[in-house]
Amino acid sequence: MTGRRAVPRWLWLALPLAALLTTAPAWTRGPLEVYLWAGGQVRARTFGPQVYADDAVGRAMQARTGGRIFDFYSPNPPPTALFFAPLTALPTAALPLVWAGLNLAALTVGVAAALAAARVRAIRGRDRWAFAALAATGLLLSAPLAENLARGQVYLWLMAAFALVLAGAARDDDALIGAGLALAFTLKLAGWPVWLALAALRRWRALAWAAGLSGAVVAISLPLLGPATWVYYLGNVLPKWLNAPFAAVPAYQTVGGFFSHLLRADPVWNLAPLADRPGWAVVLTALVTLGLLIGTIVRARRSSRTEAVSPLGAAVVLSVCLSPVAEQYHYLALFAPLCLAAERVAGQRSRWLLALAAGLIFLPLPYKNPALASGATALLAYPRLYGGLLLWALLVGRGTYPYFPFVRPLMHHTSRIMSALLRSPPFWLFIFALSLRVAVIAVARFDGLYGQDAFAYWDYARRIVAAVHGQPLTGTFYWPLGYPLLTALFGPLTGLTPRAGQTASLLSGAALAPLAWGLVREALPPDAPGRDRAALAAGLLCALCGQGIQSSI
Repeated sequence: MTGRRAVPRWLWLALPLAALLTTAPAWTRGPLEVYLWAGGQVRARTFGPQVYADDAVGRAMQARTGGRIFDFYSPNPPPTALFFAPLTALPTAALPLVWAGLNLAALTVGVAAALAAARVRAIRGRDRWAFAALAATGLLLSAPLAENLARGQVYLWLMAAFALVLAGAARDDDALIGAGLALAFTLKLAGWPVWLALAALRRWRALAWAAGLSGAVVAISLPLLGPATWVYYLGNVLPKWLNAPFAAVPAYQTVGGFFSHLLRADPVWNLAPLADRPGWAVVLTALVTLGLLIGTIVRARRSSRTEAVSPLGAAVVLSVCLSPVAEQYHYLALFAPLCLAAERVAGQRSRWLLALAAGLIFLPLPYKNPALASGATALLAYPRLYGGLLLWALLVGRGTYPYFPFVRPLMHHTSRIMSALLRSPPFWLFIFALSLRVAVIAVARFDGLYGQDAFAYWDYARRIVAAVHGQPLTGTFYWPLGYPLLTALFGPLTGLTPRAGQTASLLSGAALAPLAWGLVREALPPDAPGRDRAALAAGLLCALCGQGIQSSI
């Protein structure tokens, strides 16, 4: 009997091990310095409301680190310091190794719990090992994990906490659900949509476990941290961070930050929004938040006890996307929901949507580039948020169809389009040509302006934009107006900068490759031998042509 030979288990296990060895130096960075400072305040019995005086804490951190670090404890809840108090008793030389061990333990628990939530044991044969190995390897090589380790953050622990919630739902274990949710809540005040989803599922025992364990941590913290600290945190720190102006920076990948960046100007944090309509930002944030929560609750209400893991996974996703501030490393929490969705969509067309979501969440994307921070170009600066919302849609899925009839055709047609694109040679020719040109621009740091022609085109494009706003279109132009007009049309997307003309050239030049592919296929008879190879060769020639690349940048 012949057939495909199975990959041995040891080879699958070698993948995450190799990834771990590749990233080994980052694991011994040690915890964030301000966490250790806060833990020291607990041990010294001096922890109080003053830990939320950001300027004073920043100066203390500078003094502690020889001026290298200015950081503050806000917006962490008071119990976060309790987790770090024992670490401050360790010798300085031992601290990085202990921290690495704690992170590896959190990684192990998180991956195991995520795979349990996805019911990996139900996957047949060696596919189970492939699934587990690829999931763990993707996590180890992901950009959120790299940033979490580099910053000394605790989001591997939060990932493990949410994975325990989902594993508890898969096993119908209310105590495990409550323990994971209590850890997330007391460590980072995270997971509030999960509480709503549990209430919609009528999982009162799980809520009781979560409330009881969270209450126990708060009760333990009162004599150590002081009631006044809690009062100050709830009355001053939390309200300030719920409406922080710096959340409009694209580093914070949240629903609120997205609309604030597009629609709320700020002289420090957001100089060039798409429009200055702060009221619209508030209304749109509220409407989208409400819609996402309603979709999750509807899915939960229509789920049986054995199906509870999907709406809870969607609620975990919203715990990040609806947070007031969520940086790249916050998206580690979405690892367990990704594993859950991967098991659900295996063999379906929507697996392409899941692959897109995973790429948007975990790949090292340049969304913090200042070139993406102005105007409509900022729509490209929120890949983590888009990936999270796409993952939410996949987890909520068909349970919302009776209430939201547009979801089924939207997901169906999107999956068909994605599947067709990923099998289409013109699409990959365009991506290849575009990536090559972008790489040249990035390496050369070239802004598109050279010689007299580029400046002339750019000048006349600005005249066209001024004419739209009522200024007379003065003067003549030697060349046809098509290219200046195209540059002006890209102005709203990139801001009225030379990037508008460069973007027009970039996309037009990259489009030559798929157009040449189509032209050759059209010119040759359908039954001509080598027709597809000739079309591909023509597309690659246009993608790699030196003059074409030069004219595209």
